[in-house]
Amino acid sequence: MANRTAIEGSLPSQGAGSPMLTNTEPAASWIESAVRVLICARGLRVRLAAEATRFGLAGTELELLWACAQAPRQGYSQGELAQILAVSPAQISGLVERLCAAGLLQCLAAEGDRRLRLWRLMPAGQAIWRMLNDDSNPREEAA
Repeated sequence: MANRTAIEGSLPSQGAGSPMLTNTEPAASWIESAVRVLICARGLRVRLAAEATRFGLAGTELELLWACAQAPRQGYSQGELAQILAVSPAQISGLVERLCAAGLLQCLAAEGDRRLRLWRLMPAGQAIWRMLNDDSNPREEAA
């Protein structure tokens, strides 16, 4: 199974007594793959959180900056941001308010519907995003 080999290559070693799944029956195969992907995702979240702390941000705040960096020129609504990041609208509300207070996001009224609030990066948020994407920016490697 090529997919299994690729997934296993990105996981911690599976020594004797390891709790890692080994069932390869067809019915359980997708579950095993899903669990392995989730394990990898947890590791990526840890690295994302470490990267975010370099800028005084939480991992979810960095995720929000990413989403806004991908936004169309007018920005995204809170509902769109919640859907993109798969979090609750209440969580997005707190995140955008914190990042707005920090001068990283700005809120604009949508053309045609002044009740709709759109969020996009401020120059300070754009600068953080550029630093994160600068390959020459030194990063501390995970131990």
